[in-house]
Amino acid sequence: MQAPPETGFVASTTPLRPLRQWIGDLIREARPGSATLDCLIRPAESSGAVIYIDEAEADQRGWGGRTIFTAASGGYTYLRIELHRLRPNDTAALLAHELQHSLEIVSSGVTTPEEVARLYQRIGVESRGYRERQFDTASAVRAGRATLLELRNRNTRAPAVMASE
Repeated sequence: MQAPPETGFVASTTPLRPLRQWIGDLIREARPGSATLDCLIRPAESSGAVIYIDEAEADQRGWGGRTIFTAASGGYTYLRIELHRLRPNDTAALLAHELQHSLEIVSSGVTTPEEVARLYQRIGVESRGYRERQFDTASAVRAGRATLLELRNRNTRAPAVMASE
């Protein structure tokens, strides 16, 4: 059986759905080396969300990654994470950062884009966006930094940050 092409859809029935082969490979390779990333993936997989993860378009360079609320329907929250493809450790750190945002959205119970905007106005800090308003949270920044540190030091499995912080 031949692997799907790099730009093709990667079929998945799990809640975390990488849309590119390289993203699935990144998750499989980085997860054992980062307790923080693992501590974000586990609750994301049982959160009641379907999270698609794709590569960001090349012309979207004002950010490294972003989480987009797509819909809430039938008891599921549908999210899309877009990542720029950087060095593997850096991209894994971006993924951890965006997974933290996914958990923030799902745990809040929001069901519309307007509610997501209000959530981040309440819990986040606004930053200059490339084309649209952007918000960030201290928890997402910590998750990304901790993942990067763990992957650089790969000799520890103790989480540097917990998803519930």
